[in-house]
Amino acid sequence: MSNFHLFAKAGLVLTVLASATAFGSRSFADDVSASSGASGTVSANASASGTSGSISTEGSVSFQSGTQATGGAQGDGAASSKSGVTATAEATAIDGNISLALSSGSGTSVSSNDKNKFAIADADAAGTIGPAHVNLVAHAEAKSGPDQLTATAKASDGSFALAQSGVVRGLSTFVPGGTTTLLQNGSGFQSVSCNVSGTCSYASVTNDSVSASIRIFANTGSVTVGNVNAILSAFLSVEASAGRFAVSSTATSSISGSGISTGKDYVARVSGKVGTTGYSTIWRATSTDNNKVAKISAQVWLQGEKICASTKVHLKNRKYGLKTIVKCKKYKNKKNQQKVVFTHDSHKNWFANLFD
Repeated sequence: MSNFHLFAKAGLVLTVLASATAFGSRSFADDVSASSGASGTVSANASASGTSGSISTEGSVSFQSGTQATGGAQGDGAASSKSGVTATAEATAIDGNISLALSSGSGTSVSSNDKNKFAIADADAAGTIGPAHVNLVAHAEAKSGPDQLTATAKASDGSFALAQSGVVRGLSTFVPGGTTTLLQNGSGFQSVSCNVSGTCSYASVTNDSVSASIRIFANTGSVTVGNVNAILSAFLSVEASAGRFAVSSTATSSISGSGISTGKDYVARVSGKVGTTGYSTIWRATSTDNNKVAKISAQVWLQGEKICASTKVHLKNRKYGLKTIVKCKKYKNKKNQQKVVFTHDSHKNWFANLFD
C-alpha cells in the first residue's frame, strides 16, 4: 500500500506609507494598503490486494502571492494584491486511477488621482476530478468621482449587481433562478437577489456611498461514471465599494474536491482544497486653511482591528498652547503588519473628516 500527503500555505501582507505636508490653501494625500494570501492541501493514496499491477501516488501544490502599493503627495495613490494557488493529485492502483486538478485565484486593486478613485476585485476557481468539473469567474469594480459614485459586480453564471449615487441613481441585482428583495435602511437602499444554492448578489446605495458584491456557491453533488465517484464544491466572493473619501475591494476564492476509484483488487483516492484572498483599500484626508490654528500634526496607525489617530494642535493664541487628542475607531476588521500608515501636517484639523 502506498500513501501520499502534501500540505503548503503562503501569505503576504503589505501596508505602505503616503504623506503630505502643506501650508497653502489645500492639500490631500492617500493612505493605501493591500494584502493577499494563498493556501492549499492535496493528498492521494492507493492500495491493492492483487498480485500483479502497480501502485503509484503523486501530488503537488504551488503558490503565487504578492502585494504592492505607492502613494504620493500630489494626491495620487495605488495598491494591489494578487494571489493564486494550483494543486494536482493522482492515484493509480492496478488498472484503475483517479486524478484531481484544482486552481484558485483572487486579486484586488485601488488607485486614485486628484479627482477620482477606483477599486477592482477579481476571483476565479476551476477544478476537475473524474467526471466532475467546475469553472467560475467573478468581477467587481467601483468608482468615486466628484459628482458620481458607481459600483458594479458580475459573474460567469449571469449574476450581477449595480449601485449608483449622484447625478445618476440606480439599484439592481440578479442571480439565475433567484428572487430579489428591496430594502430601505434609513436614508439608504439595498437590493438582494439569492437562489436556492446560496448564490447571492447585493447592491447598496446611500447619498455618500455605494457597494456591489456577488457570492457564488457551486456544488456538483456526487457524480458517478463507471467505477469513479467524485464531488467538487467552490465558493467565490467579490465586492467593490466607493465613498466620498475612500474606496475598497475584496476578493475570496476557494475550491475543494474528492474522489474514489474502486475495483475488485484495488482502491484509489484523491482529495484537495485550495483558496486565495485579496484586499485593497485607499483613504483620503483633506485639509483647508483655518486662521485659528497655527499648525496641526497628526499620526494615524492601525492597532489590532482599530484605526487610531493622535493630533497635536498648535493654536495661534499662546494662552492655550499645545493640545493633544487621541481617538480610535474600528477599522473594517482588517489587520496589517505595519502600524503607522499615514502622517500629515496642515493648518486645519482633518481628523474629523477621516472618521466621517
